[in-house]
Parts: sequence; structure tokens; C-alpha cells
Amino acid sequence: MNSMRRTIIAFLALMLLALTLGASTFAWISIARTSQIESITLIATLGDKLEISLDGETYYKDLPAEEMAKVFKKIRLLDVTTTDGKTFTHIKDNVIVEPNSEYISVDFYFRTESIREKEVYLANNISNEVNYSDSKYPEGTFIVSRGVAERATFDFQYGPNEFVQEGEVRVYHASDAIRISTISEINNEEVVKIFDLSGNEERGYGKPYGAYDYYNKRAGKMLSLPTEIPPTIYELSKFHEDAPFSYDHNSKLLDLKEEKEFDGKTYYIGKITMNIWLEGWDADSFDPVTGDRIKIQLQFKAVRNQKN
Repeated sequence: MNSMRRTIIAFLALMLLALTLGASTFAWISIARTSQIESITLIATLGDKLEISLDGETYYKDLPAEEMAKVFKKIRLLDVTTTDGKTFTHIKDNVIVEPNSEYISVDFYFRTESIREKEVYLANNISNEVNYSDSKYPEGTFIVSRGVAERATFDFQYGPNEFVQEGEVRVYHASDAIRISTISEINNEEVVKIFDLSGNEERGYGKPYGAYDYYNKRAGKMLSLPTEIPPTIYELSKFHEDAPFSYDHNSKLLDLKEEKEFDGKTYYIGKITMNIWLEGWDADSFDPVTGDRIKIQLQFKAVRNQKN
């Protein structure tokens, strides 16, 4: 079996084709916001070695879009925040947000017959190589959005050494403020990882510019910056071109270890919980992004433990 067939195990595309984040007073403060996902297309190209399931019972090599639609049809995405990737709250009042009310939370089950390729990774971030308007997308992981233009009605600090002037028109992207966290088990321990696929740490969590200064200038008051910064991964793992190995464990999600019998075959199985949200403390969580539309595509890759 060639290396591509061994290693490319899951091409998971969450096409949030019309993710309307709604109109709000401020993206940073929970004031009368409405957000609703209008449609989702999910494509999972999993190859011969790995299968995926939403319930741990029925597995697919190509997960039907209608199955994902059942999960997401009533979910609204609002700007929330978290420091651990597990518990989500509102910025204004620190009230805990329930899963699948204002952010997406879904369990994925994986199984494989392979006795070697049992480490599952999030792989191949191509967010900077694709555009929202593209009609077709290559295999890979990305978050992109259409963008929303806004004319500034006041001056504010956009970045460390960059300012937006009153009257200036800029396009703001919700994709720059989206986060993904995964909760899984590695070496018999719970592991939580938070991913910012924009790859831009300078415009990450709790910066004293961008959306923070934008809000302060618009609202005419100061919001206190958070003192605890969540550990965030900005770069996914790299892989050997000719062998099913990873060079690092940055985006390793889980080990498929538990054995179960299905139809007379032995499978190795595992589960991850995945959360997707609009991070309210991100420097790009500007008010205009609440009207943006987003496309998300995730690629999973199975590799071999180098001890095997």
C-alpha cells in the first residue's frame, strides 16, 4: 500500500456555507445577538483503513451530510470564551454556556483495522492557501470566511503598530477569530488541545488592540483584559513525506487502542469531543464578523507510532 493510502485517513469538510452569525451591538459583549447556521455540508473521505461515526455504532467511510445536519441544525454561534477548551462562558457575566447552544460541540468516533497506523492527527492546514469563493477545495484543513466590510466611525488601534482611521473601510473575517478544541485520551490521560488555524499568534487571545480597543472606543468604557491565556496551537504537526510518521505531536488527537469486535473483525477505536466557537477575546472578534459566513474543512491523518 502506498504512503498516501496509508496516511491520508480522513478528509472531514465542515462547509458552513451560510453560517450567519447575526447582527449584534458588540461582538465582545453579549447584547441581543442572534446567530444561526443555515446549512452544513460534511464530506468525509476516510480511505480503507479508517471509519468515522457520530454514535459509536454506525460507521462510515463517507459520513452523510444529512447526519451532520441533524447535529447542527439548531445551533447558534455566539461569541463566547474559554481558557481550557472545555468550559465556555460569556465575557460580560462569566455565565457558563451549555454545549450546542452558542457553540458547536460534537463527538466523533474513529475505528480502524490497522494494527500499526493508530495515532490520529489533525493535519495539513491550508487556511492561507484557499479562499471563501473557491468552487472546489483541495484536501486539507482550513477555516475561511467571506468577510464583512465596515467603514470605521472612529479611530482605533488595529495591531501593535497599526491604526484604523475614521472613515477607513476594511474587510473583517470571522474565520480569524474561530477556535477549535479537541478533548480526547492519549496514554490513558485526558488531553485538551486548542487550535487557532489562522496561525497568527500576534492577533490571538486577550491582546490590548484590535477588537479590544475597537470595543473600548465604541462603547466609551474600558473592558478589563483577561489575565489567564489559554494554551493555543498555531501550527499543526508535520509529517514524513514517504513514511507514515509524524515529526512532532502538536496536533495529535488520540490513540486508537480499545479493541472491539464488529462483524467478526477486530477494530481499534477511539473518541474525540470537538468544540468550535467564535472566541470573544480574539483580537479579530470585531462587531462586523457577526454577519460573516464561514467554511471549515478538517483533515485527519493516521500515522504509525515510531516504536512499532
